[in-house]
Amino acid sequence: MASDNEGVILERKRTIVSALCKSRSLDATKFLDDVGIDLKSLSVNIMKTAYENNEELNKWLTFAENFPSDSEACSKGLCELNEYLTDYSVLVGGGYRSSDADIIVFSTVHPYVISLPSSDRNKLPHLLRWMDYIQSTQYFGELFEKIVLEKAPFNPPLAKQTSKGDAESNTKKADSSIKNADLSTKKAAPNAKAAISGADSEKKSDVLNKQATGKTEAVTEKKKLPDKVPDDKDKELSVSLLKIQVGLIRKASKHPSADSLLVEEIDVGEGKCRQVVSGLAKYCSPDELTNRLVALITNVKPGKLRDVVSEGLVLCASNADHTAVEPLIVPEGAKIGECVTFSGHEGKPEDVLNPKKKQLDKITPNLFTDDKGVATFKGVPFMTSAGPCTSTISNAGHVGYDKLGLMMNRSYVVGLPKLDVNKENVCAGCQYGKASQQPFSRSQYQAMKPLELIHSDVFGPVKHPSNQGMKFMVTFIDDFSKYVWVYFMKDKSETFAKFKEFKREAELETRNKVVCLRSDNGGEYLAHEFSAYLKENGIKRQLTCPYTPQQNGVSERKNRHLAEVCRSMIHDKNVPGRFWAESMQTAAFIINRIPQQSLGYESPFEKLTTTKPNVSYFRVFGCVCYVFIPGHLRHKMEKKATRCIFVGYDSERKGWRCCDPNSGKVYVSRNVVFDENSSWWSSTKEPLPDSTLLKESLETSKLRFNLSEDTIIEAENGSDPAVVEELVEEEPILRRSQRVRTPNPKYANVAIVEDIPSEPTSFEEAYSKDEWVLAMREEMNALVNNETWDLVPRPRDVKLVSCKWVYKLKQRADGSIERFKARLVARGFSQQYGLDYEDTFSPVAKWTTIRVVMALAASKRWNLWQLDVNNAFLYGDLEHVIYMEQPMGFESATCPDHVCKLKKAIYGLKQSPRAWFGKIGEFLEQSGYSSTTADASLFVKKFGSRVVMVLVYVDDLVITGDVEDEIQQLKYNLNIQFKMKNLGKLVHFLGLEIHYGDDKLVLHQSKYALDLLSRFKMNMCKPAVTPMEASLKLYADDGKELADPTEYRKIVGSLIYLTITRPDISFTVGVLSRYMENPCKSHMHAVKRLLRYVKGSVTQGIEFKREFESEPKLVGYCDADYAGDLNTRRSTIGYVFMYGQSPILWCSKRQPTVSLSTTEAEYRAAAMAAQECVWVMLLLKELNQDTSYKVQVMCDNISAIKLAQNPVFHARTKHIEVHYHFIREKVLKGEIDMQYVASDEQLADVFTKSMSGVKMKKFRDKMKLVQVGV
Repeated sequence: MASDNEGVILERKRTIVSALCKSRSLDATKFLDDVGIDLKSLSVNIMKTAYENNEELNKWLTFAENFPSDSEACSKGLCELNEYLTDYSVLVGGGYRSSDADIIVFSTVHPYVISLPSSDRNKLPHLLRWMDYIQSTQYFGELFEKIVLEKAPFNPPLAKQTSKGDAESNTKKADSSIKNADLSTKKAAPNAKAAISGADSEKKSDVLNKQATGKTEAVTEKKKLPDKVPDDKDKELSVSLLKIQVGLIRKASKHPSADSLLVEEIDVGEGKCRQVVSGLAKYCSPDELTNRLVALITNVKPGKLRDVVSEGLVLCASNADHTAVEPLIVPEGAKIGECVTFSGHEGKPEDVLNPKKKQLDKITPNLFTDDKGVATFKGVPFMTSAGPCTSTISNAGHVGYDKLGLMMNRSYVVGLPKLDVNKENVCAGCQYGKASQQPFSRSQYQAMKPLELIHSDVFGPVKHPSNQGMKFMVTFIDDFSKYVWVYFMKDKSETFAKFKEFKREAELETRNKVVCLRSDNGGEYLAHEFSAYLKENGIKRQLTCPYTPQQNGVSERKNRHLAEVCRSMIHDKNVPGRFWAESMQTAAFIINRIPQQSLGYESPFEKLTTTKPNVSYFRVFGCVCYVFIPGHLRHKMEKKATRCIFVGYDSERKGWRCCDPNSGKVYVSRNVVFDENSSWWSSTKEPLPDSTLLKESLETSKLRFNLSEDTIIEAENGSDPAVVEELVEEEPILRRSQRVRTPNPKYANVAIVEDIPSEPTSFEEAYSKDEWVLAMREEMNALVNNETWDLVPRPRDVKLVSCKWVYKLKQRADGSIERFKARLVARGFSQQYGLDYEDTFSPVAKWTTIRVVMALAASKRWNLWQLDVNNAFLYGDLEHVIYMEQPMGFESATCPDHVCKLKKAIYGLKQSPRAWFGKIGEFLEQSGYSSTTADASLFVKKFGSRVVMVLVYVDDLVITGDVEDEIQQLKYNLNIQFKMKNLGKLVHFLGLEIHYGDDKLVLHQSKYALDLLSRFKMNMCKPAVTPMEASLKLYADDGKELADPTEYRKIVGSLIYLTITRPDISFTVGVLSRYMENPCKSHMHAVKRLLRYVKGSVTQGIEFKREFESEPKLVGYCDADYAGDLNTRRSTIGYVFMYGQSPILWCSKRQPTVSLSTTEAEYRAAAMAAQECVWVMLLLKELNQDTSYKVQVMCDNISAIKLAQNPVFHARTKHIEVHYHFIREKVLKGEIDMQYVASDEQLADVFTKSMSGVKMKKFRDKMKLVQVGV
């Protein structure tokens, strides 16, 4: 007997293990061997959860472990579980999401429940309902036999009225309600309510107590009340107006633009699924809703929710505080499309509910659930052919006085006694639960003279500071005239200083004193010195109540008005965002001169000055204009005008302010010709030109507001490309979901730093930040210490080279800030060839060279060291005399008109890279290193069989080798000769990241890939398993061309850089790059598909491993398709060379001419691969590596192999260009060995055609493309 019991327990453990692993998509076989241990330890091994710290889980583990196997004790245990489930939908959490405890207990009791006869099983309705729910939310496949609920027809008893006490006992307080899931974004009513989930649901909720119906206990009937004859109004309120159908959610997914919404495709038997938008995202996942039956109102008028059409309303249940919401539970067996019926309400539903009649509003107050969880209308249940619709959520609250009166007067419920309702009574519970703001009345106060009352508010901060570093705008509005003054600030703390400036200027102009200042409770207004100043000057202060901006409505509305006008002017002429401040100041200037209805159609300017404004000089902001250049500022044959844009009015001079976007110069002139129909920019998406903001630039000068009309008022502020976006995007803000999202473990090595400071776009912006000022000083110190220039008087007839500051935020591999880098660069585009420079070529390391060095370092376990040369170009010597302007912000105080005569090269000059490379090359050669023939940027020093390598990429140096003493000595010598920064072990190089493991390293571009996806708004896309659809055919003229091909070109260009470590996307990128000139929509679709593939493999990189058995050797694979390009019918060649087990070189390229056969195409591919093979072998030889072997080149075309091996003339190949026979020469010399490989093993296949997901995974594995950290 004991043996039988042990066998039952053992089998129970096996079942639980299988179910837990199934729910987690784990392989159960490795856990089934441990079934000898106790159930708790076994479950913990799978769940990775300590049950000791989880009382609920521990309780149910004990229940499962001790569940009896004999029939009598088993029946008792099932009855106890059934009783427990009377009040719960799931075992843990009090909600409706199943947990591990549910799976464990389900697996335990299932064998016993399935063996019960129907009569005994029906005695466990709550247990059966729970088991049905668990098996509907968990996919167990063939693991368990499905339990089918057999429900008898539901016939509710007639409502009978007995004594008053009996009636009250038969009517219970509501425990749950039908509620709209979208109400999560509204203020939740504290009681159970009936509502709908969908586009219109936010307007259709109401509150009623629930009625107990469906009682099986006998009720003594003392007096039967006569049936009430419904009047016309009751008929109008009948639920028969609604068409409620049973629907099956075929698919649920996230809303494309709202995190709180879901989009469901619901089948109601119409042939085509209905699309329904619901607010269930906060409560249910798409997977939980898929294949679930719901009750759907189908005769509502279709509407849009966040631009997505919704064709129905899902009925949902909610507790009082809306912490738990779920769709009504439709019984198993209900037919898809059948209508939900209500006994006694058999009217014909409306074809489409009329929103104007508010029919839904009048019906929903009567939808509620009884204490058994049955959904009802006035006590009549929602019936289907399989039984009533139910709910598992319970929690009721207070009912408002109005609803109580409605319930009593219209007899909507039975058993409610006549109550004396006094609306003047205050219910504390309702105040705690339903308190809301009181309505705001319009202020009746009106100032009687200027400056009697000043309204003020601070606008900002903006995303990016302006050219002057301004992030905020403060406004001062005169209540008497509605005249607005605007000032711009770098920080809120400047508000006090701006107020004093405003007070001084405004009082001087108006001859009045500021009497009262009204503002919000911002800390900038409550500062001690601000308060003391107001008190000292006798200025009264008025503050708003906390969280009531409506009390400062004048300022709030004025800021909105300014933003609207600013936005309109900017977008009318596609002006870049960096001119937001000029636009805002111009908006204030215009608004002050526009008549206003509240002022009796006087303008604020006229109200304040009693003078009508003159607007004859108004011009279109941002339009193209031409500014006359006086003769003394130009040569005889130079242009007499310069093309600019109009950016506002000057406050001190009678003239217009015009800016040249190319140079950044701002001109103030009265001699301006305007072309108001033209715009400088055709699109706001065009890149913004850099601005040096020279002498007359948008300086941070004091704002002056001279109210005399003969002086034009000026906008102070500068420009910032991001601010207009801040102003424009005033759309409703979507609240981020509060659900805890578990990160994908494969992204564990990728850290994203969200709060990275922005890089300044101008000198003024950088000068406002201490960290950038320090960076500029460091740069200047380096320039001075290096004796980069001499200050000399400006020679005559010499063209100066201008300069600018460039700012770069240096980041580590994990995205964190390493340092703030400021660099002074010459604007070399003004140099003239032959006069200022001659040769400019400077070699940089090839990507193949970099991968070869990485492969050697991994194979031989060499350390990789990285050094950075500070101000590398400053070490280069100049051969030409060049004069440059003094750096902005660091002009000489004694010789401000002098210029810099350059003695050393600086960044930006055309000859600087070549000069620096000559300097570093000379030093390395003096240290015993020699430049390799294969790659001039790779320097080698040999010590017999040992070697040290130095890889130079501009100012980045990588050092590796097996002579550690020499490496340390070289690092020391480099630091003496040049100012170096030792970055330690190589982890981040030119956008590449190096991840180290045991005897291996992985070269990847995870951060670049994430930035790429984010830049093109594809970071939330659904991943794809292949780069391109296997059967996709692209044509040059493939449908409608893109209106703006810029984005397509940017994406493809960015993806080309990603191919440095991603050979799996080389073919797709190569194909898509063929259509850069005139891309079509189909090409953009293919590009987006490739980005989806990148999303699914963002952490993928090349693995270089240590070779233990033998020295790594070079092996090549070459392949070609035949006439694969449908536009030119040229073939695509592909080859890859593996050094050891890892790829170091690959190519996917269209052949330059049409091939007449597959043999010819493959032969050309082999010849091109042979060229690369010879170069790689030369490189390896110079690096002291073994090259004495024949390089095997694998080809899957026997004819091409024979053609390469046979020097005999072939008539069919006589047309092939001579240089392609290079492969034949190398084969005959014994340098290359052409070998046959089956097509299934041809690694180069991935470079010539698209393929299925299975094949793609196979080739990735063979080429050692791995996920970092996996």
